[in-house]
Amino acid sequence: AIFDSGNDLGIPLGGDYTPFVPFDPIYGAPGGGGGTINLPPVDPLDAIYNCNCNCAEEDDGTNDLSESFEPKWGQLGTLNNILTEVRKNISQIPNFQNINFENQLNGMRNYFEANRMFTRDNQNNFIDDFTNGSKKIDRYIYTFDLGWIDMHHFFYAAYLAEKYNVVASNSITSYAEILQQLKGNESAFSYEDLQSNSAGIDFYKKYASILRNKNISLETALDSYFTTVNATDPSNSPNYDYIPHIIDGFYAKNISIKGLIGSQLFEAAYEAYCKKPTSRKQSIKEAHIKIKHSSN
Repeated sequence: AIFDSGNDLGIPLGGDYTPFVPFDPIYGAPGGGGGTINLPPVDPLDAIYNCNCNCAEEDDGTNDLSESFEPKWGQLGTLNNILTEVRKNISQIPNFQNINFENQLNGMRNYFEANRMFTRDNQNNFIDDFTNGSKKIDRYIYTFDLGWIDMHHFFYAAYLAEKYNVVASNSITSYAEILQQLKGNESAFSYEDLQSNSAGIDFYKKYASILRNKNISLETALDSYFTTVNATDPSNSPNYDYIPHIIDGFYAKNISIKGLIGSQLFEAAYEAYCKKPTSRKQSIKEAHIKIKHSSN
């Protein structure tokens, strides 16, 4: 079988293959997953980004830091990438190993509150918009068990649990999403928010005691936790081809602490993608070709 590498979208690359896809944006619903189909070679990106669901040209994209909360192209990391970021932050905090656990968590959540911003140079190439606060930090990690995890949300929930308690952390982070929704904030209930908060609390409950007592390093604890929930390369996420480099109002939402994974994530991401103007779809395609998914 030949499928689009790593994202399980089922876009045919040509030749004989046995289709097995939850939903194909180009060819529609699958016919049952049997038999052999012989198709000519197809460029998966050209197929995915065809104007087949919305051809509007209005563009409400933004580089507003306050709205940049969904997983962003250029900040997607493997577990090793995330651990590298953790080590970088530890090296920047004087005497990190000897400060109290609450301040360690607070330092991590501040570090991962980073957004990579893009602009164009005179040759129309993508460049980091450092004048507007762009930070080349991998912030998001995909896990087969939990879906996408935002490390800022993850560490913020753990920090609140240490500062107050687990119940308070859960209440504060949940209320924050509701308040954003009431205020009309575009980032409210972004599809990775609630499971990231939940994962941070879960991590805290499992590792806080031994971390507080210095019986294990933060890096080792994170490695253990994310290995347990099956962290994987970002390209294995079902919505990989739809992840934007610039945030707009069209993004998948999730109001459950159970993260979107598999076909649910794919379909939610595709629905959000279909609402984007054609110019934004083409910009996403170009960004995926010219910018690495990771900052590292």
